[in-house]
Amino acid sequence: MRFKVFLVRLKGLKVSKIDQIGIFFLVAFIVSKTLIWLFEEQFTKENWKTYSYKRYKMTDEIIENKLIIGKTKQEIIFLLGNNMRSSKANGKEQLVYPLGTPPSFFEEKKEKLIILFEAGYVVEVIQSNE
Repeated sequence: MRFKVFLVRLKGLKVSKIDQIGIFFLVAFIVSKTLIWLFEEQFTKENWKTYSYKRYKMTDEIIENKLIIGKTKQEIIFLLGNNMRSSKANGKEQLVYPLGTPPSFFEEKKEKLIILFEAGYVVEVIQSNE
């Protein structure tokens, strides 16, 4: 019953063309953001190992949510795998994982994920171009 009353009131409203265009773009924006969120590559151990060419899409979640801060080297290798380089820079141990090449119009730069350790634990995670 309430829904019918709502529909009758809605039909009685006069909406200008500019308001209709604004409503259309608002709805389009909401739908597009929802679709992007639904189809964005979510980080999981399985996705990381299976879709190595899409890793650059997963790093935002790793960095923003601080998913690996405080983990040990062994935990990182268990989570992200052995496909990395290990080195030392500025006295800190680091693991470098290749992320693949994100699509670009001008130049193709391979990206990498750099994980820095202090006292055996992850203290910083950086996404960088090679």
